[in-house]
Amino acid sequence: MYIGVDCGTQSTKVVVVDVDAGRILGEASRPHALSEGTHARREQDPTGWRPSAAPLLAP
Repeated sequence: MYIGVDCGTQSTKVVVVDVDAGRILGEASRPHALSEGTHARREQDPTGWRPSAAPLLAP
């Protein structure tokens, strides 16, 4: 069994995969905030990734 975590631009996603059976056992996502940086570019604060992922990984 493997757990994959993806911290993307708009959300953190988690997937649990049973590799032996070749199937996804569960998946979830949770949005996180973007801030507007200089020159109208969007930025993320990496310290927000853990609080987004933690509830997704809790039993």
